[in-house]
Amino acid sequence: ADGNGIKCSSNSHVINDMVSDVFFQSRKRQRIDSQFRFIACGALRKNRVKGFDILVDAFMKAQFPEDVILNIVGDGPDRVFLQSKIERNGLSGRVNLLGTKTPKEISQLLCDSDCFVLSSRIETFAIVVIEAMAKGLPIIATRCGGPETFIRQEHGLLVDKENVDQLTKAMIYMTNHTADYDSNEIRNYCYSHFSQNVIANQIIDVYKEVLKKNHNL
Repeated sequence: ADGNGIKCSSNSHVINDMVSDVFFQSRKRQRIDSQFRFIACGALRKNRVKGFDILVDAFMKAQFPEDVILNIVGDGPDRVFLQSKIERNGLSGRVNLLGTKTPKEISQLLCDSDCFVLSSRIETFAIVVIEAMAKGLPIIATRCGGPETFIRQEHGLLVDKENVDQLTKAMIYMTNHTADYDSNEIRNYCYSHFSQNVIANQIIDVYKEVLKKNHNL
């Protein structure tokens, strides 16, 4: 209702964020080294909304062999805390805080990774996930408000937020089962739902619908 107590109604139409076409220009590469590389991206904020503290705990609990690596892209005031946590648990060189990177550098890092991990406590959408999907990466993501609305079983795994045990099990599973995920299918799904042309056409369709309704008034 409005301020006068009159009931108001409106139709809503959800249009998702788009992923830049730049991220579709390259894809996940087959490497000759034996490393398995997880990658995560986000600001290292004091409120730890991205859950990197949980992610480091899960990586530690998994007790991965030395050829399993976690790269975290991003920077912020919580970097000192995370670096101390990494060093204190003997994970230096295996959990790497890479700092801020350009979109081109992030694109390169995604191509050289095996799985993207989103450990956030809350997200409205998580555009970085669809950027990783554009490369064909399988995803591990928390049910934090955004990813569960578009990640399907064939794209990866969903876990409860702030659940170290579930995240640990998901990461261990991925090191053994990434071949089960079809990189082409992940890329195609991402393109058909979140590419620039698709989202632009959705916006144009909404404008056309509004103009048509106004014309018929």
